[in-house]
Amino acid sequence: MATAFFTDLDGDNDIDILSTLYQKGAPNIANQTAQIYIQDTAITPLIFTNTGCAISSCEVSPLLPAGLGVNIDDNNCVISGTSTMASVSQIYTITATNVTGDNTATVYITVVIPGMIELIVSDIDNEPLSTQRTLSAYE
Repeated sequence: MATAFFTDLDGDNDIDILSTLYQKGAPNIANQTAQIYIQDTAITPLIFTNTGCAISSCEVSPLLPAGLGVNIDDNNCVISGTSTMASVSQIYTITATNVTGDNTATVYITVVIPGMIELIVSDIDNEPLSTQRTLSAYE
């Protein structure tokens, strides 16, 4: 966000100095709840809503499951795509950056084979508990 200030130094009703002040501050994104996606099915975009200053880049570590990516959409970091391979539950860190600084958020993502459902029980801090079980759709 920018605020422009116009100054008429000599009184002739024209602009002699144009100053622009830019809002300074890092982006601010929040953690997301654990996500379970189905292989070869497009996901509903996962939006890391930014309540801070403008985002210039979004990065993820480690790399997302094949077919998923992170980008900027409407000043938010967004994970989208179609996962092409199953993957075990893993925590991913999203980093939103601008010239002032950065901010991180996390999400657990699991990609399951169609017909399989993985139940993930998490505590209040979004940390997976040791009890996990994979069920077939018929069980």
